[in-house]
Amino acid sequence: MKTMKLSSPLLILLLCWVVNAQEPVLRSRTSVVNLEFSVVDQKGQYLTNFTRDDFKLYENKVGQTISYFRLLDEPVGYSFVIDASGSMQGDFPALKRALASFVQFAHRDDTYNLVVFNSAPEVMAPNSDGSQFLNHLAFIKPAKMSAVWDGVWTGIEALKNSPCRRKVLVLFSDGMDNSSRIGFGKIRSLLKE
Repeated sequence: MKTMKLSSPLLILLLCWVVNAQEPVLRSRTSVVNLEFSVVDQKGQYLTNFTRDDFKLYENKVGQTISYFRLLDEPVGYSFVIDASGSMQGDFPALKRALASFVQFAHRDDTYNLVVFNSAPEVMAPNSDGSQFLNHLAFIKPAKMSAVWDGVWTGIEALKNSPCRRKVLVLFSDGMDNSSRIGFGKIRSLLKE
């Protein structure tokens, strides 16, 4: 049986193209959904000998066309931004187990930024390997307030130093920001850069 694990969020690209202003305007609106995933067997071994015909893609139970397909074996730089405020205390054991499983099945050359925040963010393991990342993760003790946007900002900044071309920020939080100095508008501006 084939198992798929999605390794990054969907990316939707809207493209509008305007030809010369003197000529009639040609507008094209295209939605491209970029899915990156890994396939592992029941023992966790990566499987790579696939073609486009081995997959079916559905949206709301409607079959979709797979326009582009390519095999890619390239590491990813991750910033795991983790809410370590008091309200997350009950979720931490499951979070640690999930991240240990994620690292176990990740690309051997992936890098990890561990950004932890409660009242203020801290980069605990910049561009570390999986074992360093998990070692630092073991010492997190949730307490205090929650500065979600400050943590996201710090995670984005940490990704700028990643040696990997592909970069992903993953936020784990209950979503209750109550002490950030940075607002969501600044985060949006930083992402546009």
